[in-house]
This record gives sequence, C-alpha cells and structure tokens, in this order.
Amino acid sequence: MDITQIVNLIASCATIAAAAVVMLTVRIGYDQLKAMTKASQLESVLKVLEYVDNIDLRHARYFAYNHPECFSQFPADPFSWQGWTQLDEKIKALNENPEHRIGLHQIDLWINALNNIGFLIRYEYAPKEILTEHMWNTYSHCWETFRPYINYRKNRDDSLSMYAQHFEWVATEHIGLAQLPKTMSERALNTAA
Repeated sequence: MDITQIVNLIASCATIAAAAVVMLTVRIGYDQLKAMTKASQLESVLKVLEYVDNIDLRHARYFAYNHPECFSQFPADPFSWQGWTQLDEKIKALNENPEHRIGLHQIDLWINALNNIGFLIRYEYAPKEILTEHMWNTYSHCWETFRPYINYRKNRDDSLSMYAQHFEWVATEHIGLAQLPKTMSERALNTAA
C-alpha cells in the first residue's frame, strides 16, 4: 500500500466517522426535541388540571349545572352590558351558598378557562387526550349549558365577537357536540328509542 492509498483510506474512515457523529448528533437533537415537546405538553396538561381543580371555577361550574335555565333564553337584541347586568343579578338571586358568591363574572371566568383549554388543544400545545379522556363530560355539559349565552355574547352591534371561539371549536369540531341533540332530554329519548 502506498502513501496515497493510506491517505485515501484515512480520509474514507474520517468521512464515515464524521457521518456517524452527524447521525448521532441528529438523534440526540431529535430526542431532546421530543423531550422538550413532552415537557411542554405536560406543562399544558398541568395548566388544564389547574383550571379544572380551581375551587372558584368549580363552584361556578356546579352553579351552571344546577341552574341551566339561567343560560337558556336571551333576547334577540344584540348583547349589551345592561343585559349582562340583569343576568348577573338573576344569577346572584339564585345563589344558594352565601359562602361562595357566584355571579356572571365567575361564570365568564369559567367560560374563559374552557376557551383557554380549547386554545391549548386546538393548536396542539396540549394533547387532545386530556379532553377526550378526562374532560369530555365537562365540555359537553358546559357547551350544552353555555351555548345560548355564548351566542348572545357574540351577537354585538359594535364588532365581530370572537367570544369563546376556541371553546366552541373544541365542542363543535373536535369532539362533535354540534351533532348531538340540543338537550339532555332529547338525548335520553334518542337512547331509549
């Protein structure tokens, strides 16, 4: 073997070694990206669970479950703060627990939390399984209860409202609640038939 062949052999070995190092670097980078994505999703899941476990939001949710009639009928007129105030007074009058005063502000905070959860799921910051395996009943009950109120809030003279758009997207597009009967009684009739 002459010197040229030895140099070529060394160059070939160096190229193979460099390719192996590049492949190893790519693999390490991929694993790190995967770990960062998982960590980011875990953080989002923890945020979702924080919303769900928040005691004030839980009281607002339970109030809405117990008094869905508060959110069922709204005037055909566009949304107004005067109408909001009247609904707030109606909710406060129905409030049975003086220890946890619920008003429309707390209901709006819960709808906002559902909207934030919808944003995380819609843009894949949180895995969709958090909804389908953990929150489906919550979303379906809340969508059924709050849909008329959300539509009322969106009906505005002054602008195009995006109120609860991610909550609505998750409910209608992602988990298909738009195809479900409008009330629990309709669902019960459909399953009994």
